[in-house]
Amino acid sequence: AIGRVQLGELAAIIEGKRRVLLGIADRCKHLKAVKIVTDPPFGKNVAWFGWAELDLDKLTVDKKTFVEAANAEGMMMTETYTIAIPGEYSWARKQAAFGDSKLPWSSPQYAGDANAVYETPNIYETDKYVFRLNFHEGYGDQEIADIAAALEKVENAFLK
Repeated sequence: AIGRVQLGELAAIIEGKRRVLLGIADRCKHLKAVKIVTDPPFGKNVAWFGWAELDLDKLTVDKKTFVEAANAEGMMMTETYTIAIPGEYSWARKQAAFGDSKLPWSSPQYAGDANAVYETPNIYETDKYVFRLNFHEGYGDQEIADIAAALEKVENAFLK
């Protein structure tokens, strides 16, 4: 029943997330080294969380330092998203999802290549300059302004 209640609230949650993301993007559109990623040309971003791209050629620091400085301003930003690549985890590489059983790879019903390695070079290239913005759909104008102000402050501190 909990899942059904949450599904009933999903449209409002997504609307709130989009409002926050678009508000941050609007307040940051003048920034020189930070670009808030919004809607792609082919659709609408659900905005479960946001993404920001850094133009590292315009900064005196790397992404890690930038994100640490923004977080020191009270923001909740995540430096990397490479944690979302299950094939990179040791349990997947060792086929140890369920102890020593090698399941699901050892199952007779498993139709894939149990020893396949899936290279994901694009995520690592993108991860050099993109970081995640974490926010709640209930954020109001003040929280949106605070996030934008923190990004601007950090950008100004590290612009070339």
